[in-house]
Amino acid sequence: MKRVSFSRLLRNDRLMMVCSLLLAITVWYFVISGSSNISTRTITCTLNTVGVSNGSLQVIEEKNVTVDVVVEGAWSDILQLTQEDIRVQLNAADIQNAGNCRLNVVAGRNSQKGGYEILSTSPSFITLFCDEWVEGQEFTVEAGEVVAEAPHVSAEGDERDIHAIKVEEAALPGGKMIVQGPLSEVSRIDRVAAMVYRETALSAKQVFEGDVVAMDANGAVLDLQYCKFLRYAESPADNPDAPLMDITALNVEVTVKERREIPFTYEVLNVPSGVDIADILTLEPTSMIVEGEQELLNTYADKLGQLKAVDFDTLSTAEKAVADLVELPAGLTVIGGDKYVTVQEDGTTHLNVGKKFDWSGYSRRTFTWQIGSDISNSPIRFQNVPVGKTVRMLTNELQVTVFGKKAAVDALNVKNFSATVDMNDSSLGTYQVRPVLNTNEAWVYYGSTGYTIYVSIEQPTT
Repeated sequence: MKRVSFSRLLRNDRLMMVCSLLLAITVWYFVISGSSNISTRTITCTLNTVGVSNGSLQVIEEKNVTVDVVVEGAWSDILQLTQEDIRVQLNAADIQNAGNCRLNVVAGRNSQKGGYEILSTSPSFITLFCDEWVEGQEFTVEAGEVVAEAPHVSAEGDERDIHAIKVEEAALPGGKMIVQGPLSEVSRIDRVAAMVYRETALSAKQVFEGDVVAMDANGAVLDLQYCKFLRYAESPADNPDAPLMDITALNVEVTVKERREIPFTYEVLNVPSGVDIADILTLEPTSMIVEGEQELLNTYADKLGQLKAVDFDTLSTAEKAVADLVELPAGLTVIGGDKYVTVQEDGTTHLNVGKKFDWSGYSRRTFTWQIGSDISNSPIRFQNVPVGKTVRMLTNELQVTVFGKKAAVDALNVKNFSATVDMNDSSLGTYQVRPVLNTNEAWVYYGSTGYTIYVSIEQPTT
């Protein structure tokens, strides 16, 4: 067996270098691990403010905050630490009231690693806004109402800045806007609108993108830092589980409004040629100024000015004044004439147009008109008498009322009446009679029932 020479090993330079290095490392390890070699180190961590709450109050601001945590311990221990070993959080008990709260930053161990102490955090506190969170308050948008505003959009050639505005129905399914946010902000909201900031002249309907804003009860735009605006992805009436979507803008239809003067007209029926209706009848008001979208105005304008007909068959001097009710659909309004106008709960507008009759110089008479029992001697002429039949009068006289200009009425007598009855091969024994006058300044009053004669249609006697 070969003997190992110790002196020979000592003369091996390479072996001595390796042994010296190992010895140095061993000595260094025991030195830095000793209790006399305590050091500090700063570890950078991230603090998330989401979900920090104390009862119903919670941190509203969502942010990531960089926190420097100073630790102390043996160098060998703190050298191994990472931010995953440190848990940084806010002291939720510091949230006592709504508003800006000063919350202490607390650091603690987040792993099994030991051999160190946490000395401090920087920052040591953070001031954050805290409040109750309103999960979702609905603001209903009524169909057809002006729910958007376009203060700088004007009608072409019209300095009055007239326009009609509404949010497109497809832009807001179900007509509802949902607001989420802190109670202190949501409680200030009176309504939500889509605001169009465009300065342009319109001659036809146009669609703009309007910014979603919230307003208070005075119409002032609110500066809401933390609120969110949402809408349903589809109408909740069609899908109760429709998801919510964030929204900051809505498509807004801006339509030129027009003001148009519409005169009132009426049809005159059965008027004598010698009577001028303009001398008898006056209207109050004679016209109305209507404002609304051009399309809506074009649809209804011709109908709105048409009053009920004046029928002289049922017109008497006892009728001094009547009122015609004109109904305007929602979206059309009457400008001025407030004493004639009533706005209904459903948005329609009612306008009372008065018809006033002046009967100065007119009078009335009732005549007993003898018509006899023999049709051959009757002032009534019969046509289309049934073949092979004879007609016997059962009504011998009629009370006929006449209205007209006083001089013409005073000059009338029963000889001025005539009438024609068309029997039209009928076997019925009741016929309406229309007495007429041979003057053009008076008329026969028929009222609601008119005049009726009774006849017997019989087989002639052999």
